[in-house]
Amino acid sequence: MLPTSTTKIGQVAAPPAQPAKKKELRNLDDAFWKEQKQAAAAILANERLPPLLALGIGIIGATPETASLRLSNGGVRDEHMPALIDALHHSECGLTELDLAFNRLTDDGVRALTGALCRKLTSAEGFQCCGFELARVHLGGNEGITVAGLDAARAALAAAGRDIALDATRTLRGARQLCVVGKVFDGSPASAAGLRTGDEIVAFGTYHTPVEPKKGFTTNPQRQYDAITYYLDVSRTVAPLLKEHVGSTVDVVVARRRRAEGADGGPEGEGGAQGEGVAPREHVQLTLVPTEWDGAGLLGCKLKELEANKGRTAAQRLPKDD
Repeated sequence: MLPTSTTKIGQVAAPPAQPAKKKELRNLDDAFWKEQKQAAAAILANERLPPLLALGIGIIGATPETASLRLSNGGVRDEHMPALIDALHHSECGLTELDLAFNRLTDDGVRALTGALCRKLTSAEGFQCCGFELARVHLGGNEGITVAGLDAARAALAAAGRDIALDATRTLRGARQLCVVGKVFDGSPASAAGLRTGDEIVAFGTYHTPVEPKKGFTTNPQRQYDAITYYLDVSRTVAPLLKEHVGSTVDVVVARRRRAEGADGGPEGEGGAQGEGVAPREHVQLTLVPTEWDGAGLLGCKLKELEANKGRTAAQRLPKDD
């Protein structure tokens, strides 16, 4: 007996179904951002200013104008303020918001900045004043700035007729969770820095955003700034950064749960959902010194990737900002 078939004479049988090919995820650290990092490294090789500030100054004076500039956790000190003040005098400066939170500024640095903002320039110099459109400066998290220093700066701005808010809120603006601290080993650099299990890292050195920046038309300083602030993951961002800074300092900002006074429960710093008696997370800046120690690695703690970001492309990792 001949084998039966459901295909009629002259009809072409459909090919057997092939399993769908799994779409390969692209490497987040693609050629574009590698090129921009290399360009930034070349420019910053002999630069005395902190990387974020050096590239930020280029952004301030470039066209198109930038309305908001984030220099938080950038290692900015009082001695760097003259360079920033000079940039704020630039004719193309359209900044309305300047973020200097979680740096190393003191009352002297604030006094220098507000003094420049209050000083009237002559008409021959071309501008009315420094940072003409500036409306808000974020200064929270600078341990060297006192309440008295802030009050004096605010009074000086008011007397000069400058409507500029000095925000001392101890919060990292636009904070995005990069990774979470797991087990911290005793005697490790992480332990010495004060990292705790459950800390959510929101800034690791210059890196502070896991959202891929736009690659459209922009300035070279902006592209290079984006390249050194774009966080990929632990293996491709944190590990190389630690190797580059062995024996030197890396500033880290974490979001940490602070237990309310008199509340019972687990130790401070534990992760998990916020429960009764637990205060919202506060932002804390820590200074890490990557170094060889008795244990493995240069850090001495486990860093856990976010579950929501595992196996996703840059566009899928987190929603874009509005």
